[in-house]
Amino acid sequence: MPTIYQARCGRCTYASDVFPAEYGAVLVDVPPVGGSGPAMAGAVVAGAVLHGAAGEARIAEQSDPRLVVLAHPAEEHILAETGFTWTGLAIAGRYVRVRQVVCRDCGTLFEVRRLTCPPALGCQIGCVSGLVAGVAAGVWWRSFWLGFGTAYGTVLGCMAVVGAAGWAYTRVRFRRRAREVGGLRSCPRCGSGRYAGVESRLVFPCPQCSQRSLKVRSVGKS
Repeated sequence: MPTIYQARCGRCTYASDVFPAEYGAVLVDVPPVGGSGPAMAGAVVAGAVLHGAAGEARIAEQSDPRLVVLAHPAEEHILAETGFTWTGLAIAGRYVRVRQVVCRDCGTLFEVRRLTCPPALGCQIGCVSGLVAGVAAGVWWRSFWLGFGTAYGTVLGCMAVVGAAGWAYTRVRFRRRAREVGGLRSCPRCGSGRYAGVESRLVFPCPQCSQRSLKVRSVGKS
């Protein structure tokens, strides 16, 4: 369950929308129009169950119409509405990983995007392979723990191999698209290339009052 964060200043009233540290999205040529499912209803980046005080903050939204957000926990349903499967998405080179970062010089929240292979593909292949290998090892050695260890190791190994192969395929096969999706990785407000992930626990300058009192904290789960 992805963690939901909010940036809040300790000196003034500034408080951001709530958002996950990262999420996946499908890059489309034509933005979807109409329909009734999550992919067509908006571009919220996650569902949220808040456990901390977040005031009247809304869930952040993706403003780029080319990106259909695979918001947790409805990724499978949204993906189906785009017409892709995880395998098809990987082959077509249209999965975008979106990370939320904070500028270390002015405190502005912005996105860093990367065209890559969907992690769910490696997870699916790993789980199936791990189950088969684990059962086979457990029966052969007549040991639950050896079977469990084999399954766990197989899952991790498959995820690593599939992830690396998928990343290499995407970056080589869709080199131009990868450059276009990545774009400039600098703050849209001050132009600085110095930024940190929202999980870093650093204290940043506030984009509203400029005091170094902006903290990003966990406020819920998606």
